[in-house]
Amino acid sequence: PLLAEPTPELVLHVGTAAIPVRLRMFDDRHGRLTLARPVPAQVGDRAILRDPAQQAIVAGVLVLDPDPPALTRRGAAADRAAGLADGTATSLRSQVRRRGAIRRQALLALGIAVPDSAVPDSAGRDSVELDSAGVLERAGWLIDPIAWQRWQDALARAVDEQAAADPRQPGLAADAARRRIGLPDQALLRPLAGESGLDWSEGRLGRPGVRPSLGHADRAVRRLLDRLDRDPFDAPERAELAELGLGVRDLAVAAQAGQLLRLAPDLVVAADALQRARTVLAELVQPFTVSQARQALGVTRRVAVPLLEQLDRAGLTERIDGSLRALR
Repeated sequence: PLLAEPTPELVLHVGTAAIPVRLRMFDDRHGRLTLARPVPAQVGDRAILRDPAQQAIVAGVLVLDPDPPALTRRGAAADRAAGLADGTATSLRSQVRRRGAIRRQALLALGIAVPDSAVPDSAGRDSVELDSAGVLERAGWLIDPIAWQRWQDALARAVDEQAAADPRQPGLAADAARRRIGLPDQALLRPLAGESGLDWSEGRLGRPGVRPSLGHADRAVRRLLDRLDRDPFDAPERAELAELGLGVRDLAVAAQAGQLLRLAPDLVVAADALQRARTVLAELVQPFTVSQARQALGVTRRVAVPLLEQLDRAGLTERIDGSLRALR
């Protein structure tokens, strides 16, 4: 047993180190040592506590928890003593629960026994041993199920708030999602999203079936689509787009929805403009110049040049030399 009222000038001898410490007793057998400097320690390590003033050994020490929690509430010391006495405070479940999540290797480094990962279940998730201990494992992290559920709820709520705040961009960026819910590692986000029933697409999280919506700009886009239906290459000037009330973000949403084809941030043509342009260009003598393509399509160079470059990228045309193209 430890002394009931030890002198504050104590030294802990662990391995070859001698470290000044302060001792706070919980009961006659358990207490907390606060070291003057860090020292590597694991559960089960043994040490000696010495009183240098009396040149006497105070007690032998058995390390039960090398990384204990703060004691911030009334009665915490008594609860801690009880937990140390019956082992619940140092169990795997307790160690994970008070942290929310901790890397498997970090717990092993503290000397805390962690079952080996077993063959995953049919969903590819918890190992049998960890499941029986009330602990989840995801991407190398051991996680308290309560914390995991809290993150799931927070992530779903964050995605819904993003969709409500900006219907044109309803998906929540992955990094923003991680920071918003306080997830300790980006690697946990994908399994968390999957178990939350969320879709992951192009680095964004969203509800299944929820697509970008133009809201008030929808009517203006329909007017633009009517115009392009009559002439697929009749790209409106920037001033015309402004009169319609359509900005770059509106055009991006319409293009993402497959309603338009963007040749530049504020340069749009019909969604099927490439195929329709190919049909027109097929009537030209091959190869052809930009000027010949422009006249055949009935457009200015403002539209002809980026449209031809888009045809090149789509593999519908190819450059012969600096001035000539031909259909593939």
